[in-house]
Amino acid sequence: MSRLADFYRQLRQRRVIRTAVMYIALVWGALQSAELLDDAGFMTEHQVQWLILAALIGFPLILILSWFFETPWRNRKGLSVLGDIVIILAVVIGAALLAWQQYFRSISRPALAILTIEATDTKADTPALGNYLGDRLRMVIATRKEIRVTEPASARHPSLKNRSMREKSDALGADYMLAGTINQTGGQVHVDLQLYDANGELIWTDRFEDRMLDQAQLQSAILNNLWEQLPLPPETLAGTREIISQCEYPTDADAIRALFHDMTDGNFESRIQELTTLIERFEDNGLLHLARAELFFRQLETAAPFRRPVISNLALQDIQQLEYSCPNHPQASYARLINSLVFEDRDVDIPSLLDRHPNSSNLRLKAAQALLDRGEAVHASRLAFEAWQLDPLSESAICLYHNTLREADGDSADHLGEFHARHLPGLDPACR
Repeated sequence: MSRLADFYRQLRQRRVIRTAVMYIALVWGALQSAELLDDAGFMTEHQVQWLILAALIGFPLILILSWFFETPWRNRKGLSVLGDIVIILAVVIGAALLAWQQYFRSISRPALAILTIEATDTKADTPALGNYLGDRLRMVIATRKEIRVTEPASARHPSLKNRSMREKSDALGADYMLAGTINQTGGQVHVDLQLYDANGELIWTDRFEDRMLDQAQLQSAILNNLWEQLPLPPETLAGTREIISQCEYPTDADAIRALFHDMTDGNFESRIQELTTLIERFEDNGLLHLARAELFFRQLETAAPFRRPVISNLALQDIQQLEYSCPNHPQASYARLINSLVFEDRDVDIPSLLDRHPNSSNLRLKAAQALLDRGEAVHASRLAFEAWQLDPLSESAICLYHNTLREADGDSADHLGEFHARHLPGLDPACR
């Protein structure tokens, strides 16, 4: 026992234990910061692994150096002074890394993905109603800067089908995932929702029922209960709910169904005519104008070049009516921005525009492309990264972020291509 006690006394006198504790604290802070840098795209996974390996190799070396070069506190001669300086620097660097880590966490936003709300009945329009409900919930939550809300195209990507919740979380980079089912019975809408964490564990579930005619009431009830489960300031709920309440729904079930008709069937003319008739019937209802504007904008994708200015003008007229009927509706200013050439203007205040739409991937892609065309690759890369975070399974977002990375760091671009080649096998080879 005396030898063991003497060995322990030597460890204390030579400050080996103190050095080990300092080293572990410093490495822990460095690894936490490296993890954040990896999440933000500033480091690759391989670089983090090399850092861990270096930390493991360095641990016994630092203990050996401490044993041979440190002397008791009362004997401050020679290399002991250098040892003191090293420990003081380690403490300062560790504290700085910890403070930086906390700052990094404060500017990183937790991510929510609203997955497909699956239909459980045989009605033809129930799947579209589920998508519409998910889009409405995303629209209002996406106005908040405190949370990152995944774009619907990624949240409902076909590659996610039949995957576990944990796998979906990994693919989307989501901290929270909202999923559920929906069905219609006798004019009633029944919605069962579940919220999962990043590990795929269920953390909340609830059931909601209301009439098809009471869409605003149904959406408001869901928002009330869901808001409590998300990292959002409670005091901001009332203002966010106004987005739903200020826009009146038409007082007819068929008119409400016209709002969420499937717009991917390409039957634009008949849909537009149906909405035009309903707009005349319900005195220029703002939500009906929004639905028609979205159809016009979808029609632009396949319209002949000579027709596009006319279609665009009709869509913007509907957006103007939306602004009149539903003041401060987020879709109004967004639609104007996404369908304009505002980012071609060198004097435009891009940060201010994006600040008003904190969860729009498309706006960031437009801004990033404009900056890349001007040769501002670093700024473009940051915006492209934000767009990719919001729409992680979007080929256009992946490609643009990949291209901006190529300008600065080929290794990072290669790593990004390898990662997404596993998740999106059909990705354009030019982006890999």
